[in-house]
Amino acid sequence: MKTSISLDLLRHGHDASAPEGVANVRVAGRLDGLDELAASIASLGLLQPLIVVMAAGLAFVADGNRRLAALLRLAAAGTIPADALVDVIERDAATAREAGLAANLNQSPMHEADQMLAFAHLASGGLKPKEIASRFGVSVPQVKKLTALGSVAPRILDAWRSGKHGVGFDKVKAFTLAPSVAEQERVFDKLSTRGGSFWSSQVRQELGADHSTGTMLKRVGLDAYKAAGGHVIKDLFGDSTAVSDRTLLQRLSDERLIARRDELRTEGWAWVEIESDLPNEARYSWSTLHSQRREPTAAEAARLQEIEALLEAEDDGSMPDETIQAAVAESRAIEASLAAKPGDEDRARSGCIVSWTWEGEISLREYVLRPEDVKKPADKAEAGKPAAVEPAGMSAALLERVSEQLTQAVQDVIPTDGRVALAALLAGATCKDKWSAPARVKLDGLGGEKESVRDNEAFDTLLDRYLAMSVEDLLSAAGKVLARSLDLRSAKAIGTAAPVDRRGVMALAGALDPGVLAGRLGERFDAEAYFRAVPRTAVLAAIEEACGAEAANRASKLKKGELVTLAVETVLPTGWLPREIRWPGYAGPGSDEPAAALAEAA
Repeated sequence: MKTSISLDLLRHGHDASAPEGVANVRVAGRLDGLDELAASIASLGLLQPLIVVMAAGLAFVADGNRRLAALLRLAAAGTIPADALVDVIERDAATAREAGLAANLNQSPMHEADQMLAFAHLASGGLKPKEIASRFGVSVPQVKKLTALGSVAPRILDAWRSGKHGVGFDKVKAFTLAPSVAEQERVFDKLSTRGGSFWSSQVRQELGADHSTGTMLKRVGLDAYKAAGGHVIKDLFGDSTAVSDRTLLQRLSDERLIARRDELRTEGWAWVEIESDLPNEARYSWSTLHSQRREPTAAEAARLQEIEALLEAEDDGSMPDETIQAAVAESRAIEASLAAKPGDEDRARSGCIVSWTWEGEISLREYVLRPEDVKKPADKAEAGKPAAVEPAGMSAALLERVSEQLTQAVQDVIPTDGRVALAALLAGATCKDKWSAPARVKLDGLGGEKESVRDNEAFDTLLDRYLAMSVEDLLSAAGKVLARSLDLRSAKAIGTAAPVDRRGVMALAGALDPGVLAGRLGERFDAEAYFRAVPRTAVLAAIEEACGAEAANRASKLKKGELVTLAVETVLPTGWLPREIRWPGYAGPGSDEPAAALAEAA
């Protein structure tokens, strides 16, 4: 019987509380490909219901345990609700194990590319999305996503099947933004001929769907772009938009800025220019006319002194926060009233710079003085008085102080923009001349210094590239950069401490996928070198832990060289690792002992 059950009521077939007859017949490979499966379910939904057995108000999965693991991973990440409804088929316990076994033995795994292609064929055969949705029990938006993926160029789908050029689900999604198969093939050929893999953000950039395109669309407006003859392709999987004519979009953006410039030129300014038409240093190095400050009246001066005395007085905690806030607000209001803003005469001798903000709004920098407009000190004394000599520039001490204030302001704001923060962190970590970069990140991990030799791009170049990436690509890049900072060896400051005895190391290793980490550590661990280096007693202890006391007793008669060979042949296949590098997810021989020790230490 097909029905829907809340995710929080589902349990794995290999759960200890599962009723008799229910089991997850798949033991090996339970965690293989979970990230890809979770990404597919997040984008397309659950395409096949789970087979479950009901017991004590819970549903135990007989077939579909990997799908359940992927759903739980999505719930933990906040992608779907913890109580999301999941399609299931109920079976009785007597046939549950047989059903699970049959499902695993009788099916030939179908690549996702083939699934998408099949849906695309249904659509090209004349079925409407609504008809396909009703036949397969999926939503119409899901059908549109499936058919879009299946309609990607055959060569790209072939690369997805084989993993060539690193083509995966995210990259195929990016290719759906292309207006035609020919355009998909053009971009694929361009990026793949560079050798190696490429980012999905590079695909979006080539198709006119990168961050800068989205920014220009904000400036121009979607309706205005369409009215001018432009066409857009909405991203079915995110919030990107591909444009058919990037040149048209750029022209419309420029025209809007020019129109605002021309409007301002009628408002009494000495000059008005677009930022891109001025020297690079104009916006931030040309000086501006500041507000003039009048002297406060006697009453204003007295009140300011009263407020200052109030705020500087020793506070025993009895003064209400509202009183303090009101005093500060009053002081700021008085100070603001003392400022006389530049007027019409100031406007007539200064200018205005017009530019875009990151949010797509027009920004004005007013009362700007060009270098030639700044008055120079008089060459001769006027009316018998010596000319006042102004300092040539800001003193080093003052420059240091205001730079510190800017730093503190950016430190306050950057935690509010996670995307910029992550991009700046990565740029600071991988740029050349790290000592002069605004974000100074040094990667002192194992092999980090060697890798840093390859860092040969400027901070601003890298920042632009990282900002243009999708969240998926940005997080992937973050992982690669973070890897260069890792060093799980003992620091000199803490003496010789094994990784298993360091809580930070265990927390990090324990957060990773245990199956993937076990596989990689198994490849990295040099068992022969280890057994040759440790005492004979340690080799025998490893054999006993992995193969039993009888095996260790037989091995005790062997010479050290023969003992090492035996240990490599018999201990290593069991997944055994030295206690010192066992992490919370370690499941090899002796796994109970370190787990208990860690729990006790915590």
